[in-house]
Amino acid sequence: VGKTSVARILAKALNCQKGPSTDPCNQCPSCLEITNGSSVDVYEIDGASNRGINEVRELRENVKYMPSRDRHKIFIIDEVHMLTQEAFNALLKTLEEPPRHIIFIMATTQPHKVPTTILSRCQRFDFRRIPMQGILNHLKNIAHEESLRVGEGALRLIAREAEGSMRDALSLLDQVVSFSNDVASDQEVTEILGIIDRRVVWDAGDAIISGDVPKCLNIVDHIYNYGYDMKQFCQELMTHFRNLMVTKTVKEPHLLINLPHDELMELGKKAETVNLETLQYYFYTLLEGVKDIRQVDSSRLVLEMLLTKMASLKPVVPLDEILARLDRLKESFTISGEKRISHTSPQITGRVESHESSPQEKDIIPSDIWRDMLRFIRQKNLLLASILEHAHPSWLDRETIRLSFRGNSFNFEMINEGYKGKLVSLFSQFFKRDVKVSITGDYGEGIMVSKRTDRSSHPIISDILEIFGGEITSFDERKP
Repeated sequence: VGKTSVARILAKALNCQKGPSTDPCNQCPSCLEITNGSSVDVYEIDGASNRGINEVRELRENVKYMPSRDRHKIFIIDEVHMLTQEAFNALLKTLEEPPRHIIFIMATTQPHKVPTTILSRCQRFDFRRIPMQGILNHLKNIAHEESLRVGEGALRLIAREAEGSMRDALSLLDQVVSFSNDVASDQEVTEILGIIDRRVVWDAGDAIISGDVPKCLNIVDHIYNYGYDMKQFCQELMTHFRNLMVTKTVKEPHLLINLPHDELMELGKKAETVNLETLQYYFYTLLEGVKDIRQVDSSRLVLEMLLTKMASLKPVVPLDEILARLDRLKESFTISGEKRISHTSPQITGRVESHESSPQEKDIIPSDIWRDMLRFIRQKNLLLASILEHAHPSWLDRETIRLSFRGNSFNFEMINEGYKGKLVSLFSQFFKRDVKVSITGDYGEGIMVSKRTDRSSHPIISDILEIFGGEITSFDERKP
């Protein structure tokens, strides 16, 4: 914000005939020429259009000569990150041993693209964005002094779209004043600047939270017919859900949300109708949706399915509520009088273990919670969800989930051999904390007999059995 302007002010301070001074006079020939951009000793170079090694070589030749009149010869290089690597290398020698009369001022919006060899030889000053309220107050003063008929709501929209840049705010204000006939209303500003009406975004958020799929589709149709950018709408909707999250978690949301007081009050009422877990799900679903919109031509179809997916979701149950329900459920079960179900569960291994489930274990995870877990997995990994359809959830506490597979070893082996790490990751995402997964298998005596038969048919084992007259009673599978 104001990088080039500050560079010119610094050039004035250094070359002012009444200086050097922190307060240049703006009256001497040096100051006036710098203001007009006609100073022979101050060069403004656009790094985007003069980015090659040939331009830098010309600059190095110019560096050799003394200033024509002023104390210093100053080079202001704007968007310096656009220079090529060869150009930076050619400039590096001059920066290592600059002549006493030469000063380089480099401006960039992406300092991470400037080589460290250049950055290490410069003093660095990071500029912050101008707060939205500061821009709004300045626009109000301009509107008052120039007798511009622009409402405060319209000025607020302009300040928001400027994103911390006063220059952009003034440019947008010029556009609005030029195109509006009488008083520039909020509606006119949204049309002139191509901004999506915030009320449309809020209506979409309400429809998603309430599960109103038809209304979501009508809103997408409205956005499409008005020619709004679908990606921009997703970003506005993400901002809306972020604001709901801030309102729900922060005591003074007005410090983090730039909205009028009445809208903040309305936002607070909306935040009471949804929990944090659901807001997080909405946000990250939209984040993935923005990536999909970029990759396809039919952005309307993607947005329709995206809003339908979110509106069809049942509210995400917080983990604390799930565990509280499980605690109440466990209290209602007893084994052999007062004996409770053990919390100990084996870790994931490749070994097939047989466990006889007690009747009390069958519904230890409520079916609605298990359905929510499967629905979440299905959205992330369809194959893994289809495997889990055959699993029996038998235990859940704050650290461990126990699943068992019965009757068929295929699904157990699929999970154990290729998907156990992914399963742990997805369950941890669902519960918003690290969890362990314990998987067991119970496939019946038939499989055990089959494996016994396979091993007894091995030539070495069959010779041992024949010599000693023995039989296989048990075996232990070990990986090499």
